[in-house]
Amino acid sequence: RYEGVTMQPKIEERDGFYVVGLGSTFERGKTEDIGKMLWPNFVKRIDEIHGIRGGAGDNLKTYGVCQEIWENGQIQDHFKYFAAVEVEPSTVPPTGMELIQLKKQNYAIFEHRGGLNGLQLTNQYIWGTWLPQSGYELAPASDLEVYPGEFRPDRTDVPIEIWVPLQEQPKVKAN
Repeated sequence: RYEGVTMQPKIEERDGFYVVGLGSTFERGKTEDIGKMLWPNFVKRIDEIHGIRGGAGDNLKTYGVCQEIWENGQIQDHFKYFAAVEVEPSTVPPTGMELIQLKKQNYAIFEHRGGLNGLQLTNQYIWGTWLPQSGYELAPASDLEVYPGEFRPDRTDVPIEIWVPLQEQPKVKAN
């Protein structure tokens, strides 16, 4: 373990599913409004969402969906982030929210413990150390934060999962 993160993730293929979320575009390093504004606004409006899957009330699993913005094969300095819940595929999102399809995907699934304060260090480890050394490439798909129903921002004892979408690195061709 490294600062509350499982250093070797589980590599798993996950079936696709749909979420409805409230989102906005953010710049890397300027994400404080995700926790201060986006999530609180989403939580206030969650009762407007119909067709929710994955629990109810205090047992409702929620997702942070990070949609990287790719240009010419490179991730840009801004990204879209959604606070979301899993829903039925036919769900019509409330005004100002979006229905997002997350397709079947291979993920590296990390477990983070220690609450939100240490989440930045976990992300630094995943993106700056593990991924470059892993033998995998990032797939052009959403990465996810998965919050179990019992999660609360002030709790440090509830694990959060970070799902990193993977594609296998291409083999180097011999000349």
